[in-house]
Amino acid sequence: MQWLLKKLKDGERFTLDDFINVEGDNFPLLYELKSTRQDGIWHKEGNVHIHTNMVLSEACTLIEDNEVNLSLEEKSILVLSAIFHDIGKTSTTKEVEVEIDGENRIISPRHPEVGASYLQYRLDLGNADIEKSVIDVVMHHHDVRRCIQGNSFESEILYITRNVSGKMLYLLEVADIKGRICPDQEMLLFELEIFREYAERTNCFYEKGDLDKRLIQYFKESGINIDINSHSFIKTKYDLLNGIIDEPHTGLTKHYQNINPSIGYILVGLSGSGKTTTASKIAKAEHVETIISTDSMRKGNKKEDRKEAYRLMLEKVKECLREKKSFIVDATNIRADSRDRIHELICQYDGLSCVVYIGTNINKCIENDKTRNIESQVGKEVICKQREGFQIIKDKQYHMVY
Repeated sequence: MQWLLKKLKDGERFTLDDFINVEGDNFPLLYELKSTRQDGIWHKEGNVHIHTNMVLSEACTLIEDNEVNLSLEEKSILVLSAIFHDIGKTSTTKEVEVEIDGENRIISPRHPEVGASYLQYRLDLGNADIEKSVIDVVMHHHDVRRCIQGNSFESEILYITRNVSGKMLYLLEVADIKGRICPDQEMLLFELEIFREYAERTNCFYEKGDLDKRLIQYFKESGINIDINSHSFIKTKYDLLNGIIDEPHTGLTKHYQNINPSIGYILVGLSGSGKTTTASKIAKAEHVETIISTDSMRKGNKKEDRKEAYRLMLEKVKECLREKKSFIVDATNIRADSRDRIHELICQYDGLSCVVYIGTNINKCIENDKTRNIESQVGKEVICKQREGFQIIKDKQYHMVY
């Protein structure tokens, strides 16, 4: 997308149609924005294409504001987030009857998560930091206002800013709210200012949030020295983020006894991404004896073969957990339900889950697949289907994510 960087560098505006004319074939869901309806009360501007173009225009206006003072990298993050922030609506939008007024309303449940999943193996900018930031802004743009309404605001705001500054989330939401026609625009903008105030107070507005650092500081102020890699620290952070506990001290009391838990490494990646190589490296570095490979358990490529291999993998996971052994699951695990089932088992045995994402470019995966033994090859069509079925990894749903 060098053309886009040049426009931003030269201070040139562009429209959503300009972007689609160049990049549409790389992101085909953009063609469906015009046919994706929006709610007539909260989005009176019309379809998602109109709204997205309005948001992009507002983003360009923010970029032109000298007081905002964005770097070229931040400008890239803002405009790309504006373009893709609602792309998940193309596959999640539906009409429902709302009991409050008996009218049919249009909703798009989980569209930020679906949009982020769509971008994971498509956004190829040659800059991993920008890619991750854009995906995180798309993923969390609705969480900006939601997190100020919860009980664990500080931990939540530090979580959603772990990969991108609060400033970028704030600016995208300013553009998102101004780029719509709705009756509560002023109230939404007011709530955004509350987010900004808290983000500045927790030092995650102009930089990325650091929940680990904040927790260490909290314990130190209480006279407690704790290892950031300890089981009790990791579990305490997990419990805070998932609303299981309200105070960090509760986590330490709950988890201090389990000194050496089993660690389950859950690899996530397309076929041909290098999962087996990664598994071997982890096994060597962390002294893990057991690698559970679904490829070695699968007798064929039929649906029933994959189902049986998954069942056998879960049985092996249970065996390791019963024996308090750490293990590595070498499988695609592109769907959240497959990862979550393993995580749930690990939690039942008071272990730690560690998700390892391998984001090898899809074209490289296809090429790598061709070099494998014939019986191990899955083919281009299957790998492309894996990309379509990929579901974004929600960091806080697991104990550790790399």
